[in-house]
Amino acid sequence: MNGSAGTRPGLEAGTGLEPLVGVIAESPVARRMVEILVRDCVTVVGWAETAGDLAAACLDSQPHVVVLSWDGASSDGAAAMRVISSAMPRTRMVVVLREQRRSAIRSALRAGADGAVVERELGLTLAVVVRAVWLGQASIPLSARVELGDQTLSAREREVLELVSQGLTNSAVATRLCLAQSTVKSHLAAAFSKLGVHSREEAAALMREHRRGSHFEGAMSADSVADVVKGGAV
Repeated sequence: MNGSAGTRPGLEAGTGLEPLVGVIAESPVARRMVEILVRDCVTVVGWAETAGDLAAACLDSQPHVVVLSWDGASSDGAAAMRVISSAMPRTRMVVVLREQRRSAIRSALRAGADGAVVERELGLTLAVVVRAVWLGQASIPLSARVELGDQTLSAREREVLELVSQGLTNSAVATRLCLAQSTVKSHLAAAFSKLGVHSREEAAALMREHRRGSHFEGAMSADSVADVVKGGAV
């Protein structure tokens, strides 16, 4: 079922002083989101259950921000975001998560989300985050900030990753640094966990990307590269 401006209860014409918002979620959740946004004087121009239907639902009013149910609107939230990015390249995106999971937040940010809201906190945070994203700010739950980062790599972990990115095996790295292979493996496991990667190839790609962007100056943190790595456990 799709919604469009002027055809669904609670959808109002924009005034130009507030963001125009589109919603992608299954019907019960979508209606709740619309009610919350309208209650907080945010203009909702349309809603749909799939990303592909949202453009038609919004008619001629392209939203400034799309609110997407990351878990419910599609079996693949990232794919839904790609559809929106292609159809509405200037639209920013806020994802709604059923639970605050580090992996889900990382995945949403990598896919291009500008903000994240946990479903149980919709009433308090949805309109605030939508406005922040509309104004060009990124917004995630404060508690997730602790989970996502400030996990700075140690000097030895960076050293091991640098050699791995050059194609050296664990044995070669151990010889180069005068370490036991088990120690090299421990450093790699710790670094992979901090950076959210789960293979040597991803780590090497991350290192190359980071060198291009900042020449690997100073301490390297998980937050500084979250948009170029693939999440997951070691």
